[in-house]
Amino acid sequence: MRGDVMALSLNCHLFSVLPLFVVVNGLSRVENDCVGVVPTVSSFSESYGGIDNFYNLAEGVASRLQPNFDEEIVERLMRIYDSAFNNISSDDATFFIKKQTAAIAVLIVCAAFIIGLPIAGICFCSYRICGKCGANREQTGSSKCMLCMYLSLLIGTLTIIVLAVFLYALSVQHATNAIETIDQPADTVIKDAQQMVTFMTDDLSCNTNATISNLFTQIQDALIALPVDVIKRFKQQYGYYNANAIIISSDEVKRSLNGTVVSIDEAERMLKALMNVLPAESDTLQQLRICLSVLSDLKQATVKMRTNYYSALRQLSIAINNADQKIQDSKTTIERTLVEVTRKMNEASAKIDEFIGGMKAAVDVVLRNGTSDMVERLKEVHANLNESPVKAILIKTLYVAVAVPCLVIVLPAVLVTICATSRLFIREDIPSERSSCSSFFGHLATFAISVAFIFGWIVMLVASIGFIGGYSIETVCHPLFHDHTMQLLKNVPALSINVTNPLNRQQVALNIGEALDECRQENTIFAALKGDQLMNLDATSIEENLDAARIQAIDAFANFDLTPSWPTDTLTHINKALDNIQESVQRLDTSLTSHSSLNENSTVEAENRLKLVKRSLLNATGLLSPQVRRLKIIGELWAKSSTSHRKQAESIINEQFERITANITAYIQHAKDSLLSETLNCRPVYDTWQNVGSVFCGYLGRPAQGIWSSAAVTALCFIPLIILLMLISKYLFRMKPNYDRGMYLYPTISTLHGGSICAYDSSSGTSDVPLVRSGCDLAPSRILPRFPAHQRQHSNAFYGYGNSAYNHDADSERPHLYNARLMNRFPESRNSHLYASTVNDHPSSERFHAQRADNRWWQR
Repeated sequence: MRGDVMALSLNCHLFSVLPLFVVVNGLSRVENDCVGVVPTVSSFSESYGGIDNFYNLAEGVASRLQPNFDEEIVERLMRIYDSAFNNISSDDATFFIKKQTAAIAVLIVCAAFIIGLPIAGICFCSYRICGKCGANREQTGSSKCMLCMYLSLLIGTLTIIVLAVFLYALSVQHATNAIETIDQPADTVIKDAQQMVTFMTDDLSCNTNATISNLFTQIQDALIALPVDVIKRFKQQYGYYNANAIIISSDEVKRSLNGTVVSIDEAERMLKALMNVLPAESDTLQQLRICLSVLSDLKQATVKMRTNYYSALRQLSIAINNADQKIQDSKTTIERTLVEVTRKMNEASAKIDEFIGGMKAAVDVVLRNGTSDMVERLKEVHANLNESPVKAILIKTLYVAVAVPCLVIVLPAVLVTICATSRLFIREDIPSERSSCSSFFGHLATFAISVAFIFGWIVMLVASIGFIGGYSIETVCHPLFHDHTMQLLKNVPALSINVTNPLNRQQVALNIGEALDECRQENTIFAALKGDQLMNLDATSIEENLDAARIQAIDAFANFDLTPSWPTDTLTHINKALDNIQESVQRLDTSLTSHSSLNENSTVEAENRLKLVKRSLLNATGLLSPQVRRLKIIGELWAKSSTSHRKQAESIINEQFERITANITAYIQHAKDSLLSETLNCRPVYDTWQNVGSVFCGYLGRPAQGIWSSAAVTALCFIPLIILLMLISKYLFRMKPNYDRGMYLYPTISTLHGGSICAYDSSSGTSDVPLVRSGCDLAPSRILPRFPAHQRQHSNAFYGYGNSAYNHDADSERPHLYNARLMNRFPESRNSHLYASTVNDHPSSERFHAQRADNRWWQR
């Protein structure tokens, strides 16, 4: 009875451990019948066409300006999060401000631009009103080479501005369309999330239940086989199978022994019959008497051996029957225990089903009720936003704030560019007189410069506000969707939940960031949800339970006594009978001497019978000898059972427990591999999450990045535009270019009425060939001769001032120059203090050529 109780306790302890193994992770790889039609994740495209490259560049700039999301940032964020953002220390604030150094630097530059540009514009206008800014009448103009370079740079700058404004308008349009249609991709993404998560949880539940059910079955089979294997080892160890083999083969031995006795009796009868016909003193009769004596001894030994053999078989049969009864009782007890084990397994399975059902119900509540409410709220917010008049005003303001200043600046700049470009095609032998057209476009360039100074800051202000918005969007998108390490998602407490193991009540932390990271690496949903940890058991607890069960099993089987009670002299009698039989067989003579009075046939028949007796005896002893040896072995084993039984039982139990533990461990690992490989790949979950990021960061966020970047490019281009317009306006306002005087003719100047000039070509050899005549009412004969050749070397060094000027030739008596203020400017010397009443007051080497005060030279 104690053995039955121990066996029951053993199986109970095994059950207390093994079902927890079961839940660890299922058993053998089963056919996966759970996979249905996997829902397709909608292919969401955030592409805007060719402008995507510009959006990518702007988004990359905003991303590079983000600080590195290291552990210190996460730690401080979590500390602030835990305090519900109510306890932000100055140290934390300083830390995060330092981390935003790049963004702050950009905003400082923008602020300097916004403040500095209008101030510079006021200074420019004030300076321009005072006649400065390089537009005075003595300004020397640029060469055509420099003008060409200025125009090239100006055209490039205008092209960039026009392209940037176009990109800005396109970005605003894309952002407007995204706001108006954001409900469609959002609704698609939410539906995908509902379908995908529901399908994943269903597949996980189905595979888990199937694998666990199969594992329970195999563990139950292992538990059933465990006591059977232990008893089998005991039977083998204690000679049970040898004893049972003796009983099974005893029928043949019995038949042989019985046949031998019958043969001896028949041989005795035949020999006695022969003796009755022989003379009293015949040698043959003496031989027959000896044979009869040997046969009598053989019969006696055989009968005794048979009697002892039958006795040994009865005792052995009783022992085996007792052992079988005990084994059957233990088996019945184990079967009753397994019924309880099955009940507890069903309870554990029900707990697991309830746990999985609860998770599925929670998922349904979140996905269906929560997302439905979210969808309704988003639709309501979206409808209110589209119907709000503020939206239309804001969009128009965005267009006007950039388009109007750029239009007012770019159109004059384009006209100035056209005018300045036309100057490149004017011949230099035509007087470079500043026309009214050049003057107008010079003032138009000044107007464009003033507008750029005064209103350019508005564009930069739009860019600054847009940058704050775009940078804020990237601040959210970078850690949530663009960071492959997912440090923020892995450390936010709100994104982590603790799940209780339904069997051992241990807590397992599930983190959304870690799950998404597993899905990104294309692992299964079981691995992403830490299924191996959720259904795992502490190894120490397993070892303790198994060790306790092993000790109780040793105690149970150590008290399971198989030793029979039979006489110890049984085998001795059998062995003596075998010895007597073998000795008597050697003395048995099977050859009878023929006698004249005997029937020859009778003699032959008697000899055959004696030979048959001898063969039967040898056969019987041959069958019985192995039986005796087995009985001897069994006796020795059972004789030792009282002293070494517990040690042998411990060895057997340990061996069987090691085997069953190894098998169950292999089953569990196999089940884990099955769940890890056969549950669905959760990559679609990660793709769905990325679609959420594509809606917010791509569909809506990328146009926002384009708005600030295009506005910033436009505003920055105002600086080179202002500089180039200044340089070109100087050219348009210039008075006298740098000419090569060797290429110019020396005019001969006559008396001018009202300041008019008549000039004649000196290369004709006479002064009577007019070159240009402007308001000249004098006849050619009155024109003074041309300048002498010896005076031409100083002709480019003189400037004359006055209403009238006369050319004087020292070789002829010509009128003197009266009332003329003279300033002689030679390359070698400058006598600006010199005044004279007549030309003759100067030596011939200082003769000068008079010219009108407006300093115009005419080139051929």
